[in-house]
Amino acid sequence: VTKGTDEPYRIFTSRCEYRLLLREDNADLRLREIGYRAGLVSEYEYRRTCVKKERIEKEINRLSSVYINPKKELNDRIEAWGGVPMKKKMLLKELLSRNEMDYSRICEISAPAEKLSDDEILQVETDIKYSGFVERQRAEIEKFRNLEHIRIPEGLDYSAISGLSNEVVERLDRARPVSLGQASRIAGITPAAVWAVMMYLKKLGRNRNQSENTETVQKNNE
Repeated sequence: VTKGTDEPYRIFTSRCEYRLLLREDNADLRLREIGYRAGLVSEYEYRRTCVKKERIEKEINRLSSVYINPKKELNDRIEAWGGVPMKKKMLLKELLSRNEMDYSRICEISAPAEKLSDDEILQVETDIKYSGFVERQRAEIEKFRNLEHIRIPEGLDYSAISGLSNEVVERLDRARPVSLGQASRIAGITPAAVWAVMMYLKKLGRNRNQSENTETVQKNNE
């Protein structure tokens, strides 16, 4: 909606800012609690999702804590799967991260205490195989949340900010975002434009503090 799409049916998932986290396969894990609080999801469905989430986290913790030693029988099996033999002990999580490995093969090496459903297996594999990319995106989200906390004063004169094109000034004047995070989601607003607004706001803040300090000193002298 903030990207200027006129026809709702043309809003694609590819326009989502954080596609690695906002996937359809984890929609229940992300949204079912919200739906339950809003009265849209039954308690039974909500409890099922809680159990599913707990089982996924439990298995990821197991894979992240159990080490496997390199043995000939195991290395022969890994080579048969098209992988490189182990040279030192590895976490099951590290082994699953390999291209040739999947969860079923990990279970042949070290079976879990309880069998997971297909949906649960998908989440475990996805979280582990793409953990590096997912963590990077989570870091981006934290950075973005910091922008959300930087408020833009009402009635700010964007034309007074150097480095903004006339088009950017026009878009910001029309949208009147209340924060830098909101400004960054407006169609046509570049990271450079967001940076210019942020620097201007910092300058305004410094000038305001200096002015307040000067007034305080004058009052104390009086």
